[in-house]
Amino acid sequence: SACWDRALAASVATHGRARCPSCRSVLRVDFDPVAGGLVFSRGSENLPEQWRARLYGKAKPVQIQLLQQYGAERALQQRRQARACRCESGASRIAAPASEAVAPLCVCGAPLEKVSSRTRIERMLRDTDPAWASRPHPRPGDARVVDRLLRCSLVTCDLCDEVATGTGEVWTCRNGPHTILHPAAYDVCERCFDQYSVAPQLDCDSDEDSQPSRQCGAPPRPRAM
Repeated sequence: SACWDRALAASVATHGRARCPSCRSVLRVDFDPVAGGLVFSRGSENLPEQWRARLYGKAKPVQIQLLQQYGAERALQQRRQARACRCESGASRIAAPASEAVAPLCVCGAPLEKVSSRTRIERMLRDTDPAWASRPHPRPGDARVVDRLLRCSLVTCDLCDEVATGTGEVWTCRNGPHTILHPAAYDVCERCFDQYSVAPQLDCDSDEDSQPSRQCGAPPRPRAM
């Protein structure tokens, strides 16, 4: 369940290991890229850096497939809108893209959302610094702290491992660090997002009902043991 998943993520943040919320046993966490979900088992785990790298590495190709699927569905939506516009107006102009009905998905199943680099750093501070999160109002020096952290290039893309905030905006998972699948949050730079989600231009006169191939559906929520 979502609550169990968040409890495991909190355990990692506090103890560096995933512990069962009920019996406190240490759990080994793995990702099944075929099923698109997490797999848990009892047993000792490697160092936090090692198993995090394993999880992120196995999730990467699934995330790429999700972006490709999103791009294909978005292209199909735009093609259908263009055809509808041509039928209504009798002209060959292309309509402006409609607002997205479905957001791109993170490998954990939550939406990816595009935020400014400053917003991403502020979220990181709220997620990792209890004192920052508990402030009812911003303090005079908060802006300088955020500016300094922006220059440190702390947020990296989980697909290419490069700085994710260099363009001023970044795609980030709405779950933040509150899932055991990505306990350090999940970020995709604009370059990788465009690379994998921009589908080839489709012929507006081709079969309207042809569907993009689904390489990977939305991953299921993490499974309990």
